[in-house]
Amino acid sequence: MLDTMKGNDHMSSSIQHKMIQYSINWLAELLNLAFPPRCPACLSTWRHPGVSADFLCPDCLDELNPIVGPLCLDCGLPFNLEEQYDHLCGDCLVSPKNCRPIRSVLKYQGVAREAINRFKYGRDISLAHPLGRILGIGLLVHFGMSEIDVIIPVPLHINRLRERQFNQSFLLAGYAAKYARLKYVPLLWSALKKTRVTSNQAGLDAYARRRNVREAFQVPEKFIQQIRGKRIILIDDVCTTGSTLDECAKTLLAAGAANVSGLSLCRTINRDDRSAVLGIS
Repeated sequence: MLDTMKGNDHMSSSIQHKMIQYSINWLAELLNLAFPPRCPACLSTWRHPGVSADFLCPDCLDELNPIVGPLCLDCGLPFNLEEQYDHLCGDCLVSPKNCRPIRSVLKYQGVAREAINRFKYGRDISLAHPLGRILGIGLLVHFGMSEIDVIIPVPLHINRLRERQFNQSFLLAGYAAKYARLKYVPLLWSALKKTRVTSNQAGLDAYARRRNVREAFQVPEKFIQQIRGKRIILIDDVCTTGSTLDECAKTLLAAGAANVSGLSLCRTINRDDRSAVLGIS
């Protein structure tokens, strides 16, 4: 009799749970009808069955330009020639990188560029979630759970952090790790510190970028044990020449990391990039 009562109680609890879940789903659907979700990228209202309301709308997704091979094996630069396989670009052959491989998910163009600029400079942190989910896809595609021990976002100098009030790379890394279900991989947001203010990398050539970030990072003493011997993924929002990622990796390797790879949401594809690939001065 007691077992029967317990069974009935369990069934009753299960029915209650389903009723509550149904009510929540019904309320959410009602709210969506009354207040249609707004795409965080283009700000238009939209409805699409089976697509999360906190993601980009189908039109914006269609306009994204994913980066596909062939790529440079180390820096991840897409080749513009009709190559048939991945190989090292001229720059990586001459100057091997500390951060390798570097991979990026999208070309820094169109919707992706507008969304990142509004996220970073317009302080629209609602974009962190959908952009972080896209980055999470890249994390799984390019690396996978078995290749990552630690995730570290590229840091901002404290002055820039106070000015912006958030580190975009940290927010993206958090959502990416969550989407990729890397809950057992630590996200060490302060394991790398930027020790001096640097000029804005935008507008600088490759040599100036490397010089600009040289010796600009440091691993605080209390994090040495947490990164020693570890396989680390650096997360950044945009990669242009990879100079920042490479300098970060140099610092982490000097502190004892086993190897350091990089993943950015976007990669700039411009004339300077093509010149690097083709060896044009």
